[in-house]
This record gives sequence, structure tokens and C-alpha cells, in this order.
Amino acid sequence: GGMGKTTVAKVAYNLNYDRFEGSCFLVNVREASEIPNGLVGLQKQIFENILKGREEIIFNTDEGIIKIKDAIGNKKVFIVFDDVDQLELLDALIGARDWFSRGSKIIITTRCENLLKGHERHLQYKIKELDDEESLKLFSRYAFGQDHPLEHLMEYSVKAIRHCGGFPLA
Repeated sequence: GGMGKTTVAKVAYNLNYDRFEGSCFLVNVREASEIPNGLVGLQKQIFENILKGREEIIFNTDEGIIKIKDAIGNKKVFIVFDDVDQLELLDALIGARDWFSRGSKIIITTRCENLLKGHERHLQYKIKELDDEESLKLFSRYAFGQDHPLEHLMEYSVKAIRHCGGFPLA
């Protein structure tokens, strides 16, 4: 945690979502799936985002899969799944990969490096730890809204990023 996986996914999403017929960014999939009816809620979010606000009643995940398949149909979609820890979650949310039209893109952020090993047709990108200069810049953007710490907080900022060891958002 704190590497910036979600931040990188948000940037990619914000720069590209309008190039698709439908798009959806699902935050904290792991956490959301653990609450009662969490998967159904995530399915509703996918459905409603892809169909641009059209609301749908979904009673269970099996029904949700069918409705999502129909919604995705032949659309070129862009979906981000943030913080996935089980492949079964993706199966429950989007079903078979062949439902997606050519040109569709799926981004999955995960702490589980082996989650998609052996899965066909995917690229894996591992985010590297930041050096002290990059860490201080990213930390400062979040903490102070600028690329550098406030002068009187420089010493504390440097201590904070060194303590986090290349994970400035931690």
C-alpha cells in the first residue's frame, strides 16, 4: 500500500475515459466486496456507469452478470478495478473476457503480484519505489498542493518520506 497504484490508475482513467463508449472506475473492490451485497453494489455501479446513469435493480450476482453482459455487449469500454485480491471477484463482476468489444481496456490494481499470472492477453506493470526527490515531490503535492514542502516543514517532510521508504502516500 502507498505505492501509488490507485493514483496511476486514476490518471490513466481521467486521461482516457472519454475515448470509450462506456467507462467505470471501481474503487476499493476488495473492501466493497466484503460488505453484505457488496458485489451486487459493484455490479450496479458498472452497469449504471457503462449505460451513463440508467438505473437497474439487481437482486443477486448471477442476475448482475447477465445484465452486465447485455450492457457491455458490443461496446468499447474502459473499466478500472482498484485493489483486487481475488480473481473470483473479477469473474463475479464482469464474467468472461470475450464479452468485451475489441479495443476495450481493463486496468486492475492489486497488491497480489501473482493474481493474473498465466492469464491470457494482459500486460503487467509493476510500480517501482520512488527515490527521495520523487517521494518528496509527490508527498508535497498531496500534503501542500505544490511540488515542494512549505519551508518551515521541510525537515519534517524529509523525515516523513524517508520513514515511508519510497512509498510517499503511505
